[in-house]
Amino acid sequence: MRDMLFSVLCGMLAARGRDESLLGDDRAEAQSAFARMMPELGRIHAYFEVPLTGERGLDVHCCVDDAVPASCVPDSADPAWKDALAWFSGIAPVQAKSGRVLLMAEADTSMNPCARPGTYLIQRERHDLVEPYLAAVKEDGRLSGWQDYCAHLPRGWKTSYVGLFPGRAGGHLRVNAHPSVEALCLDEVLAELGLSVDKESLDLCQELVTDALGYDIQLDIDDWGVPLPDFALEVFLEGTVLPRAPGNDGRVERVFARMEASGAADARWHHLMGADVSKRVTLPHSGAMIPCAVSLRTFSAKVRFSGGKPSLSKAYLRGDACAF
Repeated sequence: MRDMLFSVLCGMLAARGRDESLLGDDRAEAQSAFARMMPELGRIHAYFEVPLTGERGLDVHCCVDDAVPASCVPDSADPAWKDALAWFSGIAPVQAKSGRVLLMAEADTSMNPCARPGTYLIQRERHDLVEPYLAAVKEDGRLSGWQDYCAHLPRGWKTSYVGLFPGRAGGHLRVNAHPSVEALCLDEVLAELGLSVDKESLDLCQELVTDALGYDIQLDIDDWGVPLPDFALEVFLEGTVLPRAPGNDGRVERVFARMEASGAADARWHHLMGADVSKRVTLPHSGAMIPCAVSLRTFSAKVRFSGGKPSLSKAYLRGDACAF
């Protein structure tokens, strides 16, 4: 059922020529990678990552928010991901009572279909879970750097996830910086974090966050918790609760248009318009036809900055599917 549900979501994403204009030849690799990551639960929560500059491609993420029986974990899953799932299943009753906590895996299939997936913990207010998570995936040595980073966050800012990407060069710890209600101005925050952009890029950042429902600064830190120079700004285009008429306020179009006007993205984002779809389908399973719900939503936009200028931009679409 998992593979059929994911295939339906992939078909929705690829519809109206988006396979040719956006996805390239990575759909099969993405489906294989997702099957190696996502447990067989009769429901899936996925994110599709599509570049808006450079080569076409498709990367996938899977998300788990509850206990996973060992029998549902794919045999071909990465050992660290298996360890993370086993640990997460053990703390599921605790996290359910004390705030939303998610475990995610990400496959960079567009760069290397055989690369190990990244894993990350979204812990929001549960900083106490970071230490046991790092221990579970045998990365205890990263804890002191993460603690040092947290201790030097700008006033009014928090960090809500920690990630490990063994398939990427450098292997640094990925973290974020998230503003609270009384956060400092964006230019002050970048300076405090030791990050810098040119004036045009700062103007772009400020324009994007003004129109977004929220945003994160995403960065890598070294073993001492010091941010590396390159970073990304992710702006959220959809809230936690789906609106009745997604995208009807023009936010998605405005954000992507600003990215294109600045040169951070090219015109391919136009093919994403109309991608937001929710529907019911009936799929065959165990000799019966099972009713299922599937939904695809434009979730966020990201611009990565290198040397103070935009170097890469992406769109993220959220896919949800379940069998009744």
